[in-house]
Amino acid sequence: MSVKIGLISDTHGKLDSRVSEIFLRQKLEAILHAGDIGPVDILRELEEIAPVFAVSGNNDHGFPSWPLDPVLTKTFAGKKITLIHDFKHIAPDSSMDALVCGHTHRSMVVREPRSGVLVINPGSASVPRSPRGPSVGILTIDGTRGKDPLYAEIFYLDKLLQ
Repeated sequence: MSVKIGLISDTHGKLDSRVSEIFLRQKLEAILHAGDIGPVDILRELEEIAPVFAVSGNNDHGFPSWPLDPVLTKTFAGKKITLIHDFKHIAPDSSMDALVCGHTHRSMVVREPRSGVLVINPGSASVPRSPRGPSVGILTIDGTRGKDPLYAEIFYLDKLLQ
């Protein structure tokens, strides 16, 4: 059985309807938002799809109804996933299985060579800095994959039109 987690970052107050379309199709266990959210309504809208966990970004100020920490670690299917806005503020280490970040508005999925941690930036769902356009990610934890049960995929919203 696999567990799927939606990854999103840098919405800056805009939640494209295609995000919901992707996330609903995936039957998510949770959604992780890596900051620069915009109004708290974005989190509430995402929460209609799956439970939402979020961290503060450099543009997030004062969410009294939804307190945000700068770093958050959650465990899903026995795997520790750390969530932060800016990758520069944390070093991947053996205490985490995956690190989800945002801030750059550019998607990325890499295995950090020293620690072996899977590092994922889903890009920006609204203000991309990549010619590929807005994007989100899906992190899958699949116990049937043996030695490496974690993998991530980036979904580019503009490709959904094709």
